[in-house]
Amino acid sequence: MFSLKCVRLLLVIPFLVIIAAGCQVTEPAATNLETAVSATPTIMPTNSPTPLVATATEIPPTLTATPLPTPTAVQPTPTLVPTETEPAAKIFQERESFSPDGQWRAYTLLTFVEEDGQVVGYQTELTVSELAGDISWVAYSTLQGAGMGFDVPTVVLWSEDGRSLFFTLRATPDGCGGFVGQFDSGLYRLDLASGAVERLEVSGALSPDGMTVAQLVWEPALAVALYDLASQTTTTIAWDVAWERGNGAVNLVWSPDSQAIALEYAATFCLEGGYSLIYLDLTTGEQKTLIWQEPQPMFIVAWPDAGEIHLQEPTSQGQKWSVNVNTGERTKIE
Repeated sequence: MFSLKCVRLLLVIPFLVIIAAGCQVTEPAATNLETAVSATPTIMPTNSPTPLVATATEIPPTLTATPLPTPTAVQPTPTLVPTETEPAAKIFQERESFSPDGQWRAYTLLTFVEEDGQVVGYQTELTVSELAGDISWVAYSTLQGAGMGFDVPTVVLWSEDGRSLFFTLRATPDGCGGFVGQFDSGLYRLDLASGAVERLEVSGALSPDGMTVAQLVWEPALAVALYDLASQTTTTIAWDVAWERGNGAVNLVWSPDSQAIALEYAATFCLEGGYSLIYLDLTTGEQKTLIWQEPQPMFIVAWPDAGEIHLQEPTSQGQKWSVNVNTGERTKIE
């Protein structure tokens, strides 16, 4: 009693079911292909028996597959490129001195410490080493701030017995300076065997034989105090001049035989004129005025023998003169 339309509907429904089932069979393959293409866009499907979709899904590409160079491989180290917090040292001066017996070497190093292109300090060091052995002593080392000049440990004398080295702290003030020894600070003795450093009770010019220290005394009058290191006694000899302490520069220099002293004076620390040279014979006490108030400034550069003193005008290319200590006669040194 179904109508013709109902019969037709019953015939159509099974056919639609069959079509729907066929669509469900092919639908997963289409979905898997889309996944493979999405995961590996550069890989095209092939006839390989190994499914490409499974490989791309199980081992996805990563950014760390190719090693990259580390940052430290191309960056400069802090010691090569100074930063604001790490000052750099620049060697300014090097000196060396050898003992008369050839057994020891004294090495003085002065470095400027710079920060952002500006000098902020001075590093100085004196090292004494045995040339044929393993002994090495750091006799002096210090870091000084900039702005007030600097002291440089400077060898004064190797003792004749080969046991000691005498040195001083030679000051270099900012601006112009007077005679080489004018600002020397302290006199030190290094024991070469033990490395012990002793600061002597007196400071001044040490005689070439290492026995006596000469020091200027201003009160009650200008004089030279001679301190004997062995006996620890002092002998004072007054000068025949009456300079007052002020802006003038005064210096003492020993003769090579330790039997005489020269007193040199300049009107200003910058050696701008008013140069005088007085000679004192320690064996007789005799004083001689070799130069008095010379307009052209000079300073002692050498005392090669007992009867001759060498002077130089205060420039690197300044004229040199030889002065006879007996007559005061001056001759040019070519």
